[in-house]
Amino acid sequence: MTRSPQLRSFETETSRKIAQSIGKNLAKIRLERGMTKGEFAKDLGISEPVYLAIEAGKNNLTIQTIGGIAEQLRISAVGLMLDPERIY
Repeated sequence: MTRSPQLRSFETETSRKIAQSIGKNLAKIRLERGMTKGEFAKDLGISEPVYLAIEAGKNNLTIQTIGGIAEQLRISAVGLMLDPERIY
């Protein structure tokens, strides 16, 4: 019987940077729309504490969550993940 390999953690510097980029982009969009964090969280259909963690870059989001947030905001998921301070 073969042993399945253990899943390794995918928490890397890159994944942390993506989480931070998502948070920065969400904060920028929220401020452009003149909304409080609570109002923005409600519009996204998530609780304020969850939103606060996302905006702070401390929430490791699933692909489904990133896609759902992007769809709700009518932006691309890739655009949501791009570093707002980097020129591509």
